[in-house]
Amino acid sequence: MKDNQFTLDPEQLTELCIAHADDFEVMLYQLLLDDELDNAKLDTFVEDIAKKVIASIDCRKCANCCRKLSVYLEPASPPDLSRISSIHT
Repeated sequence: MKDNQFTLDPEQLTELCIAHADDFEVMLYQLLLDDELDNAKLDTFVEDIAKKVIASIDCRKCANCCRKLSVYLEPASPPDLSRISSIHT
């Protein structure tokens, strides 16, 4: 898989997560030790990563997050989801 390409295959995602588990642990440790990292900076860090993923994946074709993860919806989420998916609430 090339850099900046994302897989939607659940088995491949699992393999990648296992292969990079040590990297994730190191990153978590570094984030926890960063005294200058407040919630706003952490949000920006995560949002920068998420933008690349979101731009590369069409959730209507995959939907693995909704099937495999606990997805948190805010009160505004159902109307937003309805508007972008043509599903009416």
